[in-house]
Amino acid sequence: AITIPSKLLSEIVNKLPNETPVSLEVDNDSDNILIKSDRGSFNLKGIPSDDYPSLPFVESGTSLNIDPSSFLKSLKSTIFASSNDDSKQLLTGVNFTFKQNYLESASTDGHRLAVALINNKNIEVDKKNTDRPYIPKKVDNISLNSLGFLLDKNAAIWRGPMLSSAINQIYEKTNWDELDFLLIDMPPGTGDAYLTVCQKIVPDFVILVSTISKLSIADLRRSEHVFASLNTKVLGIILNNIHQSDDFQNFNLETENTVLDRVEYDKKFIDSTYPFDHLKLDSLLLNTIRTIREHE
Repeated sequence: AITIPSKLLSEIVNKLPNETPVSLEVDNDSDNILIKSDRGSFNLKGIPSDDYPSLPFVESGTSLNIDPSSFLKSLKSTIFASSNDDSKQLLTGVNFTFKQNYLESASTDGHRLAVALINNKNIEVDKKNTDRPYIPKKVDNISLNSLGFLLDKNAAIWRGPMLSSAINQIYEKTNWDELDFLLIDMPPGTGDAYLTVCQKIVPDFVILVSTISKLSIADLRRSEHVFASLNTKVLGIILNNIHQSDDFQNFNLETENTVLDRVEYDKKFIDSTYPFDHLKLDSLLLNTIRTIREHE
């Protein structure tokens, strides 16, 4: 017996005529297979079946019953991002991971990332809406979606292009309905993710938030430079000192942008959790809210 690549054989069979005979000759000595028809012939080099790698046998593991159509949909929505480069065999397929009560499928070619979930408890999926299937969570009448809802509790280690692709996917695949504003909370930095947001999503403006630590101010300077080079308007800056008791009153930020609000240190905030009842957010961010409304 001889084994040959199934994908190659399938492509050849699809090209063969339906109405004329097709012959197949096997030469076990040279491990060749000759396929003939009226339209031509194909000579394929195979390998002996004994040399073909044996398939792994799984004695036990986690079982999950999945609707076939949902499984096929998750496969189709991720396999396009896999690599076609045989030298990157680890990236040529789709990775399936079982996480609690849902199954995650993911594929990447190192530059783009596609992720799909089946039976995810955090984000509902509208099967009828193929363009924007993700149904965001609602908190205080605010629609939310996040990378955190799509991942487990472990930290994700992604290259810049992969993160950019994930951000863009959440933006494009979430059914936001009618919005007054769309806020995108970005991590500190100036990498590929910022290029994606500014060039593909194209925000009307950005608001920078920083503490008064030297590291945060250094990040703030870089962000100002990046947004200026991308022609993205900086609406203003929020100085957030709510979690540290540094000398905030005497701190002066040298910047060409407007400092919208300065959030003072609040000891109660350290041990508090949402909904932060003791904090009057409207008054803490009064100038920020007013400035945003002026730019509706």
